[in-house]
Amino acid sequence: MNLSAAFLRRFHWINLSGAVLIALLQRTPVVRVAATVGEIVHASPVGMVLRSAVAAVASLGAVHSLAGATQFVTNPNGTPSGTIRGTVGTALTVSFTINGSPLPPTFFTLESSLPPGLSTIPAVSAGNRINSRSPIITGTPTQAGTFNVSVTGSDGIYTETDTITFIIAGGSNVAPAITTQPAAQTVPVGTSVTFSVVATGTPAPTYQWRKDGAAIAGATGASFTRTSVITADAGAYSVVVTNSVSSVTSNSATLVVNDVSATPAITTQPVSQTGVVGGGVVFSVVATGNPSPTYQWLKNSIAISGASSASLSLGNLTLADAAVYVVNVTNSFGTVTSVAATLTVNAAAIPPAIASQPPSTLALVAGQSLALNLGATGTGLKYQWRKTVGGVTSDI
Repeated sequence: MNLSAAFLRRFHWINLSGAVLIALLQRTPVVRVAATVGEIVHASPVGMVLRSAVAAVASLGAVHSLAGATQFVTNPNGTPSGTIRGTVGTALTVSFTINGSPLPPTFFTLESSLPPGLSTIPAVSAGNRINSRSPIITGTPTQAGTFNVSVTGSDGIYTETDTITFIIAGGSNVAPAITTQPAAQTVPVGTSVTFSVVATGTPAPTYQWRKDGAAIAGATGASFTRTSVITADAGAYSVVVTNSVSSVTSNSATLVVNDVSATPAITTQPVSQTGVVGGGVVFSVVATGNPSPTYQWLKNSIAISGASSASLSLGNLTLADAAVYVVNVTNSFGTVTSVAATLTVNAAAIPPAIASQPPSTLALVAGQSLALNLGATGTGLKYQWRKTVGGVTSDI
């Protein structure tokens, strides 16, 4: 125990040699010293000196009490030993103080580094000072080994330095890690939204979801659901994943809430079409809705793989493509189905060909009727007769 200069100045009036005063202060306990010299005080010429010494020692009784009766106490041990045992990856909390008189310390000074993963409450301020009568060292050790931490307690006049020994054993625990991050989402007002995370760690981690950095009460699972969302629910959502080793925070997932919502509606229906083998057709639909709808085309009530846009193109037609086609238009408020559009597929077209020509010359009498015949082949034939008079050709 060190005596400050200010303290010693309190007793500058004592007329004792330094050697005598030190000798008396080193005698314990004080009461016994005073009793032993009682007769000498009254009988010897050195009585005045001894009376001054006894008075000084009596005045310094508090100093003896601080030096002999103070006790450095740590918890959880609860003893003056100051030895704390812990394990890597397991949370550890230690409080410490000095009991005694005349006054317990009002602050402590941290003289050496804490084991990795531990910190003080309150935090260490300028000059490595901890402004508390009973500080706490807490956290999760991340490194095995023996760490001697020197701390000095002071009440402003007296100081005492003691050591806390941390013996940290290695552990098999594993810090948490996020393997699947929560995803951003856009939903309309009134619907539900769920954020999820996948994490590993030993021991199994716990979860705390946050919105815009603030913890959400009761949101402590691997997934978090908002029901009947409102515009105020929009924001950045993240989750803190924790086990006894450490904590990790997920990426932020943005929630966008549309304040205008509508079920899907079809404004332009697909129409029936006729195609030929080897040709192609396109069915299309126009729809509205908020959020924007998705599409699924069906052939004879069976979903067509990959047919998920507002139009359906069919190329290189075969007779098997002839069917009834519809499209389902869907958003979070529901699904609407288009009218049926029928596709008719004809055999491949045959180009026109003239099998037999009409006669090139005919002799007629005025008033007699004229009959011309043409033999032709082909698919979907149409005919248009024409005549030329005076070099002018016109349809008949």
